[in-house]
Amino acid sequence: MDNEEKIKVFGKTIIPFGAHPENHEIEIAKILNKYGKSVEFLVPANIKNIRTPDIKMDNYFGK
Repeated sequence: MDNEEKIKVFGKTIIPFGAHPENHEIEIAKILNKYGKSVEFLVPANIKNIRTPDIKMDNYFGK
């Protein structure tokens, strides 16, 4: 496949109701989208002393 036939694949960003990402987090998600990564911002848990991840990337929470 030569350079003219390459297909660009972009990721997507999902911001569900209740998630409140900051502007810099959205900008990073846009950069990741350009590299084909999908980013989903997560709604934080409202449970005392419980921490939750901020995002899920490519349907993966990580460690």
